[in-house]
Amino acid sequence: MDFSGPIDDGDRVKYRLNLLNDEGHGYTSGSHKRRQLASLGLDFQLTDKTVLESNFSYYHYYEKGMPGSFALAKGVHFPSPLDPTKSKYGQSYAGNDDETSTASLHIKHDFDGNWLLDVGGTAPDRRS
Repeated sequence: MDFSGPIDDGDRVKYRLNLLNDEGHGYTSGSHKRRQLASLGLDFQLTDKTVLESNFSYYHYYEKGMPGSFALAKGVHFPSPLDPTKSKYGQSYAGNDDETSTASLHIKHDFDGNWLLDVGGTAPDRRS
């Protein structure tokens, strides 16, 4: 779901809210997947030339019972292919359970149409 619009009558404070809740099974029998997201962006028009932008998000990714995955370096060849739809390659208790939270704040000021100042910071937090 995606919501956005002004919060006040003067359109000086605006928001955007995104929500996701997706759950189901993967291509392997007995597998389970879930994705959850909540993100909020708030923009405060402090003056005609200055805006304060803030963004906050939370993402949760859960996946169990899928076959293991791996990455190869450039130039390394894959072994002969396996059938990933067979449940014997994945264990019901093994997989991913990752959470990520992020917050950012930017202040932007337009001096004259040619010069723009953008100062900000981001604070990510990840748990797996």
